[in-house]
Amino acid sequence: MSDFDDGTLAASFGAGWAVSDDKMANGQSSATVTVVDGGASGTPKALEIGGTISAAVPYAWAGAMFTPGAQMMSPVNLSSKKEVRFWARGDGQTYRVMIFAESKGFAPLTQTFVAGTDWAEALAVAALRPRCSSEARTA
Repeated sequence: MSDFDDGTLAASFGAGWAVSDDKMANGQSSATVTVVDGGASGTPKALEIGGTISAAVPYAWAGAMFTPGAQMMSPVNLSSKKEVRFWARGDGQTYRVMIFAESKGFAPLTQTFVAGTDWAEALAVAALRPRCSSEARTA
């Protein structure tokens, strides 16, 4: 879908990658997305995601968002896809992937992962589950 080796946020389908944060929900979180040198498994580039999560709203978020449709939030049938995999490297902290599905309403499916200091493959969709309010408060 994306390897970022061309130095852009483009993807093989959809509208590509962009910053996503809670400002649309009156939050104060912020994020940056930048293509940087030094990708996983010796690839030339990677997507670097930075940000700050504010406690201004109960379900605060900041990060990168992939849009599989032609426009942000336009529906796309991805039912033939069984998993999402990506490589991650970071600071050893726990992060969350959120996937929105029309069949799940406004509550995203979520999965946490640890971005360790070495590149590692992360996440399979089978592990995603609907987020509950207690989980969101403790994350």
